[in-house]
Amino acid sequence: MCQPRSCESPPRVPHGHVIGSQTNLDVGSEVRYQCDEGFEMEETGEMYCELKNRWAGDLPRCERISCPPPAGIQHGSIEGKDYRYGTMVTYKCDQGYELHGTSYSVCQANKTWSYEPPECKPISCGRLEFPEQGGIEMTDVTFGSVVKYYCHVGYELQGIRSRKCRSNGEWSGEAPTCVPVSCSQPESISNGRYIGSDWTVG
Repeated sequence: MCQPRSCESPPRVPHGHVIGSQTNLDVGSEVRYQCDEGFEMEETGEMYCELKNRWAGDLPRCERISCPPPAGIQHGSIEGKDYRYGTMVTYKCDQGYELHGTSYSVCQANKTWSYEPPECKPISCGRLEFPEQGGIEMTDVTFGSVVKYYCHVGYELQGIRSRKCRSNGEWSGEAPTCVPVSCSQPESISNGRYIGSDWTVG
């Protein structure tokens, strides 16, 4: 009884596999390949068993998928230059800024990144208390902002006039105070005297 001629198991493909059953490998049969997740096929992915009991056709290659370069972020940088499937990039903010969002992203099998790029927002130093008998001119309290102190009429500033929000989230210097303005002691008069010892304004 004549037996149909057949081929041995089809050749293996790194990062790929044969689709469907491999029970019928007779001459003339075809097999199709598929790449594993995260890999894409080059060539046709089809081979057939020829009369010489061997496989013919173009043995496919499965190459790792690459994602497009991730979007950059303002006031920050991206660490990592490998954009292939399964690799990770990390985000880092410049000095004086803090990260809002996910600090990393992974290249996925669908050629997209796992997370949206984060934002780098200026660090906040928090609002300052007004000095007694004075106030503060301020428009912002984030990194790089400068505030200026002032005193009400009859008072003068003792200490620094301005402070700056630093990259560590703290204000530079110490808060000044407002002290009463003092006049110099009045001159003496002939054949008379002055009454009082408080030389402050008012």
